[in-house]
Formats: sequence, C-alpha cells, structure tokens
Amino acid sequence: MKEGNKLNLFDDNFLSPRQVILLIGIVIVILIAAYLKYVYFNPTNVFKRMINNTLQTSSYTKTISTIANYQKSQQIVTVETGSTNRVLDSQTLSLPYSNKSAISILSIGTPSTDYSKYTRINTGAKNSSGHVINFTPAVGLWGANVVGIGSTSNGVLFNNSVLDIVPIANVSEEQKQILTKYLNSNKVYDFSNKVKSQSINGRPKLTYDVKINLTNLTSYLHLFAKAVGIKLPSDKSEVANIPTTGTAELQFVVDQISSQLYAIKFPNTPESYIYSSFGVQPRIDTPKKFISLNKLEQYIQSLSTK
Repeated sequence: MKEGNKLNLFDDNFLSPRQVILLIGIVIVILIAAYLKYVYFNPTNVFKRMINNTLQTSSYTKTISTIANYQKSQQIVTVETGSTNRVLDSQTLSLPYSNKSAISILSIGTPSTDYSKYTRINTGAKNSSGHVINFTPAVGLWGANVVGIGSTSNGVLFNNSVLDIVPIANVSEEQKQILTKYLNSNKVYDFSNKVKSQSINGRPKLTYDVKINLTNLTSYLHLFAKAVGIKLPSDKSEVANIPTTGTAELQFVVDQISSQLYAIKFPNTPESYIYSSFGVQPRIDTPKKFISLNKLEQYIQSLSTK
C-alpha cells in the first residue's frame, strides 16, 4: 500500500483493475437480485402492479369453467375496450354425465346491441312423436337484441363482461388516478399475508386469499363504468349480478413476472376464471344480417313441435 495510509485498489499487493471491475459487477448483480427478490417480486408489490395493469389493458380473454347438475360449461370471453368496444363470447354446454357438447352459442356484444347464434344444437331431445328433434335449420342464424334509443343502459353482454369481479380496461390517466385512489382508500380487495408460491406452466405464480367488500366493489364498478363510458340505471344499482352487500372470499392467482392476473378461483366450487392474451387485439365483426332474439327463440321452439 502506497501514499501513507490511503487505500489504493490498484496497488500491486491488493487488486488489479480487472479484479476491481469484476468486484463491482458482482456487487451490482447482488444488489439487483436483492431488489428483485425483496422489492419487485414482493407479493404486495406484485398485487399492486396487477391492479395497475387492469387499468391499462385494452383487450384480454377470460375462460370460465364450471360444473352444475353434472353438466359442464365452458365460456370463452374476449373483451376489447378503447377505440372499439366489443365482446366475443363463445359458450359450450355438455350433456349431463357426458363430455360431449350439446349446445354451442356464439355471441357478440357492443354497447348498444347483443348478437347471438347457435353453432351447435344436439341435445338428443325427442318430440311428442318420439323422433329426435332436428334443430339444424336454426343453426347459424343470428339474433339481435338492440338497446332502445335513449336507453339508460348498455348491452347486457358488454356490461356484464367488462364490469366483472376484477374489471379490466384501458382508461385515461386521470380516470386511473381516480380509480386507484378509491381502491387504496376503501380496501376493495384485501388479501392476507399468507401468499402461496407455485409454478404453473413453467412460470412462477402467487396465490392470494382475497376478501372482497361487495359494497365497496359495487361503488368501484360504478366508477369504472363511468371511466369506460358504460351507462348504468342508477348510482347504487347491482352490477353484473354481483351482490351489493357482504363479503366474498376468493383466490387470485397472479403471474409473478408479468404481474398479470392469471386466475380467479371460487373456493368450494368447481368454477374458475382463467385470463390470457392481454393486449392481443382481436377481430370481432358484427353480423350484417340478423333477426330479433325473440324471433330466433320462437323459431327454435317451433322446430321442437315438428
């Protein structure tokens, strides 16, 4: 060591310049790893980023799976908001005690109109003469339910798809601040410190036990509706069939790397939501030819008597 008591990292008896650079690099790597582990990937921060992502996502797909009365149902909903507001809903119902699909319905929802058509009707039901009913003539026919001019509400399918347990859309920065402030002040989604870590499809996921204040969620959904331009009947009305009082205890599964919502699980039930395709712009074209939904249902009923 030279120059009295001064520390010289480049002293021949201490470290070479290359060794110093290597040491600095190691320290930087350690600091980054510590930041990622204890700050960025901290469960609380991951959850906050997930909520933040729900306010800046223009499109996504949600798969809803459930079993009721021994009948399986799968619903795939693709939602697009922003310059284009549309929903594509594909639903398949299986026969009881069977994995075979019986009814498949394709629906498109906009802020003003709901469109639906049957793409498969194969229930095996028989008419009074004992013959299997042939619903083929009704397959592929579009039916539409148009919201009246001056109505105080939007299309049902569009409303219910956007305004869900965790609403997702791309809102303005001003609206984002309003919604975030409400969430932080009212603890709409309150989760415990017991967070489960697991790997799903090769990616790390965090599972949160979340208690939802349904009264505050209803108020949040009304604020969210205003942010995306959805009309609701009143300021305190029920939204998307979600109860307005009490609490709900669900499990949120979040991708730890992307901080995107991966799934919502309903404890003690077979129902689950799986989220995917965030930001992937879908092509949803509304039909040009259609009849009213009432006429479509009446036509299907008439086929059952033939």
